[in-house]
Amino acid sequence: RLRSELDQARAMTRLPPLRTLPEYWKAYVGGRYDPALEVDTAVPAARLLEIARRIATAPDGFHVHPKVRRGLEQRLEMGE
Repeated sequence: RLRSELDQARAMTRLPPLRTLPEYWKAYVGGRYDPALEVDTAVPAARLLEIARRIATAPDGFHVHPKVRRGLEQRLEMGE
């Protein structure tokens, strides 16, 4: 049985990559980035930085595993 399954799998041909998207993608358009489409967010950058610092800071006396600490530091870097 294993041999027949293997032979069947080897006989399968890969589907060619799509050259065009299916019809249901026509409603979606894209293109280059347009800065005119930027919108102001409701959260000021200073507030986001404060939140990032609080997320990345463990409570006093709390032992953070070294791998978790690295993750928290990376998260803070992303927020800064």
